[in-house]
Parts: sequence; structure tokens; C-alpha cells
Amino acid sequence: MTDFDFLDFQVCDDSSKEKQTVEDIISKFEELNFINNNSWKILVVKNNKKKIKEEALESGVFNAVSISKVSPKIEDIFEQITDHRYSFILEIASSAFENMSEDTDTSKLDFNQLKALVYFELRKITPDKKLRKSSPNDWLRILHGLGKDFDRVDSSCTDILAEDFSWEKVMGSYYSQLEAE
Repeated sequence: MTDFDFLDFQVCDDSSKEKQTVEDIISKFEELNFINNNSWKILVVKNNKKKIKEEALESGVFNAVSISKVSPKIEDIFEQITDHRYSFILEIASSAFENMSEDTDTSKLDFNQLKALVYFELRKITPDKKLRKSSPNDWLRILHGLGKDFDRVDSSCTDILAEDFSWEKVMGSYYSQLEAE
């Protein structure tokens, strides 16, 4: 990780657990493969300043992971500074995930929940290099596949990167209905 204290962000380098998780999710899920096929780079950052209130964590309604599109001008600047042309920034609120290990801190979300939220955000990237709003089908996939409490601190969810995980397996008949729409 590279510290940028004046911005309160940590840039996750290629060897970080967070960056590797993003790469693994893109590689595993066919619906996201176009990101690698287009060689688009995603800058993964941990936001150490963004505080998630305890009440928000308990209710499961918060923005612990978010994705944003980088303007072409900023893409050019990134490329000049880093030799990488970043098209998107994935931001993780570290206060929601203070314990980023596989061990669970019951006052924070666990790593499997982080993976699910990252997947959900990556689904917003379109093949024409834009971001779209979440669709009802995105929410249905998460809710039917991982359960309605997948993002609550008093809960957990299936590891979407487990070798035997597939949306079809966890969603059952709902999977074919969503894929048909």
C-alpha cells in the first residue's frame, strides 16, 4: 500500500489482498470478463477518512464500497505519473472493514461480504466503458444468491470466490429467470 496521508487514502498495490480480490472477481465471472479483455485498469483505494456510523453498519444500508469513472483527462494524468491508464476507481471504506483478514470482527463486515460488495460495484461497469446505475436484476442476483442480510455486521455470506461457487447454484430457478431478462 502507498500512503497518501494528505488525502486520507491508501492506494492498494498489485500485491494487496484488496487488489487481488478485484482481479479474481473479474477473472472468475464471465459477465465481467470484458473488463480484462479491454485492458481497463481499476485503481483500488482504501478510504481511511470515510467513517461509517455504527447504526449504518448494523442496518446494512451504507456505501462501504463504491466505484467511479475517471475522466479522460485524469486517465492521462495517471498514465503520465504511474505508466498505468486507470479508467475506474474502486473505493473501499476501511472503517467498515477494519479487520480485513479471514477472521471476523463482529463489529465490522467480513471479507466475504467485501467480495460481494466489490462484485456488485463491478457489475456497474458497462462494455462501452461507462458506469450504469444498479439494476433490479443486480439486486435480485445478490439477494437471491447471498440472502437479504448479506451486508449486515451480524451476518455473513457465501464466499463468491470459492471454487464451487456459481450464481446458478446458489440462486436455483431464479438464475435462469434473471438471465432471460
